[in-house]
Amino acid sequence: MVRVVAVVLLVLSALGAAIGIKLDGNGYTDLLIAINPAVPQNDELINRIKIMITDGSEYLHQALDNKVFIKEVKILVPPNWNGSYEKARRETYDKVQHFNQILRLRPYTKQMKGCGEEGEYVHLTPNFLLDDSFLKSYGPRGETSVHVYVHVAQKLSWQHYSPTRPFQCSGRIAGKLVEVVNGSALPCYYDPKTSLPTEGCQFLPDKYQQTNASIMYIQSLDSVKTFCGDEEHNTEAPNQQNKECNFRSTRSVIYKHSVDSAALQTLTPVPSPSPPTFREVQRRNRVICLILDVSGSMAGGRILRQQQAATLFLSEIVEEGAYVGIVQFSNDASIRNHLTKIKGKASRDTLIRNLPTSAGGGTYMCKGLLKSFEVRNSMYDGETIGDDVIFLTDGEASDNIQNCFKDAVNSSAIINTLALGPSASVILKNMADETACSCIKLRSSKKKKKKAISLLLTLRVRVLVRKLFSASCSD
Repeated sequence: MVRVVAVVLLVLSALGAAIGIKLDGNGYTDLLIAINPAVPQNDELINRIKIMITDGSEYLHQALDNKVFIKEVKILVPPNWNGSYEKARRETYDKVQHFNQILRLRPYTKQMKGCGEEGEYVHLTPNFLLDDSFLKSYGPRGETSVHVYVHVAQKLSWQHYSPTRPFQCSGRIAGKLVEVVNGSALPCYYDPKTSLPTEGCQFLPDKYQQTNASIMYIQSLDSVKTFCGDEEHNTEAPNQQNKECNFRSTRSVIYKHSVDSAALQTLTPVPSPSPPTFREVQRRNRVICLILDVSGSMAGGRILRQQQAATLFLSEIVEEGAYVGIVQFSNDASIRNHLTKIKGKASRDTLIRNLPTSAGGGTYMCKGLLKSFEVRNSMYDGETIGDDVIFLTDGEASDNIQNCFKDAVNSSAIINTLALGPSASVILKNMADETACSCIKLRSSKKKKKKAISLLLTLRVRVLVRKLFSASCSD
């Protein structure tokens, strides 16, 4: 049995500048479904994902006035699955460090910070996708996927159904208050002093409703097909939607205050959506190249900090089975270590011993970048798609980095830069942004330095890092 921690994540794709999911015409693109590497190979899981997203696209199309649907989806399968998959470019599985123990098998959105703040990802489990007994609690999977997807794409707060919190959107949901005693539903007892129901009372919505809203409250009801509008919205409900969204209805937030509000107001409805297109991609052997600046401006404390950062990465962070190469550059560039497979302490120590310790000369960054292509070309018959590049440099270039900018972006490598000085070139930041990664300035304090190195070198540098280090290399 797969452990609960072995989850499927619907995450923001790394391809966008600030938020991965994009609206292209009437269709949402750049959705990424990443399967936890701990999940055993199961082709039926892929099939269920496709059915869920296809059904969800139709449901979303209907709910938003036939204006939008899900157009393109990528499914990132674990590296140990067998099959003919495309090579992943910049798609990665962002490990769940602390999954919600209370929600466990329940679909949920991670880090919903309130109205106007996007979620990081949607958490779904193989159990939810494969076990049809969940349909009784949550309704059709496509409808559930829309419920949680909208939290990410449209930045909505929670207004979920809760037995102990009945007054939710929509105010037209009919039901009754009962108290469950020994398995039997009994009428609620009301406190004569307060005229309020006791703590044991629960709200049970009627199975058949006269309203079609709201998806963001309880999408499993058969009649619910749309989002709550101003007419149905219960402004007196003590829920997070009212608290965070200034008592606005879901439709009001989507059409007037979301990232897609302008497009939604002008888009022409389409009669029926095209089915989503799916691409199954896979990251196999991870290839990483460290590009180390050994120019004269790196002398002294900077070369030491570079050595500390690279040593931390090689000794503690990079995973077993990955391939790591090392390039250094100043007036010219050279290979200090060809790709070496991480296989125990000995291989890590060999790489650490090959780290540069002295500095001198100019800072010709393009030479370092082009030399990294030579290192990485030794894998996959010269294909560098999806390889990781980590620039450790003071960023004070002697050459014009713009000259190799296009080559860097077109290589489809994931380029991260760790700035060791105060005057890093803005081109480094642009290069990282264009390849969906990050450019981080290494702070002088020990605490901030460790945090920056850890975040960058574990390559968990999607939307999270952009927020934590929004100043990036420019300050």
